[in-house]
Amino acid sequence: MADRDSLTLDAALAERLAAAADARGKSTEAVAAEAIAAYLDWDDDFRAAVSRGVAEADAGHFASDHEIAHVFRKRT
Repeated sequence: MADRDSLTLDAALAERLAAAADARGKSTEAVAAEAIAAYLDWDDDFRAAVSRGVAEADAGHFASDHEIAHVFRKRT
């Protein structure tokens, strides 16, 4: 991997990035790096959770009807 990579953004996204950078008094590179890092942290957590879920399912561990109903009740 090179010391610096480039990224091409569409005009609308580039404008949003520039506005966010201006509002924070940071460079567009700094804001983009923070956003990418936050996304990658989320993605790592998401993939780990999916892997845990698959492992649980492979081991035969599934939510009961009662547990599923409880989750749905909490969300309504």
